[in-house]
Amino acid sequence: MRSDNFTKRLNFLFTLLQYAEEKDAIKNIEADIWEIWMDSGETQINTLMEEGSQYMNEMDYNAAIDSFTLVIALNPNFAEGWNQRAMAYFMRGSFKQAIEDIKQVLSMENRHFGALSILGEISLLIGDFHRAIRVYERLLKIYPHNQEFRKQLKNLKTKTV
Repeated sequence: MRSDNFTKRLNFLFTLLQYAEEKDAIKNIEADIWEIWMDSGETQINTLMEEGSQYMNEMDYNAAIDSFTLVIALNPNFAEGWNQRAMAYFMRGSFKQAIEDIKQVLSMENRHFGALSILGEISLLIGDFHRAIRVYERLLKIYPHNQEFRKQLKNLKTKTV
């Protein structure tokens, strides 16, 4: 199970992310956040996460979904299981299912820039530019120096003016 140290470390990293401006520092902070998110603290679940990630790399999204579904069944409070399944659904083109999983992720970790980024992409692909703007604005509050999010928001605001 996750400890108070997990929460404290994550909060500290998100604080650093607010103020870091140097590209390498930002990259390292993001990597540290992902490392925490990906570690369930349970060997069996971590193994299933690795298996699902391998399927994702092989573009076998159905097998990845199966792996991440098992992760969720074993530990429904592990946000990253939901997030990885959302990504697999997104890559498969199952946007409605991806959005449902993203809602689960955000209910557990409202700063999850990975889940929000998938939601932003889905919003763009389905032409919901107003929701995409709201998502990218939210992303920039969490991750203010992310140039990709900033560029996406600027492009969206140009389209909707």
